[in-house]
Amino acid sequence: MFGHTHEAVVEEHQGILLVNPGSPVLPMQIQRLGQVAILEHPARPVLSEPVRGVRSDSRGG
Repeated sequence: MFGHTHEAVVEEHQGILLVNPGSPVLPMQIQRLGQVAILEHPARPVLSEPVRGVRSDSRGG
C-alpha cells in the first residue's frame, strides 16, 4: 500500500499487489468525489478495488 499522489491505483507488478487508495477528501480528479480502498486479506487471495463516491468539499472535509 502506498499513497500521497491522491490517485487510486490497483496494479500487480512482478507478483506484488500495489494499492494506492486515493484520497477521501482531496481527490486529484476534476470530480468532487473522494476515493478510499477496502483491502481484505482473509488468508488468500487478496481482492481490492477502489471505492468511489465519498463526498468532499473545497476545504478538504
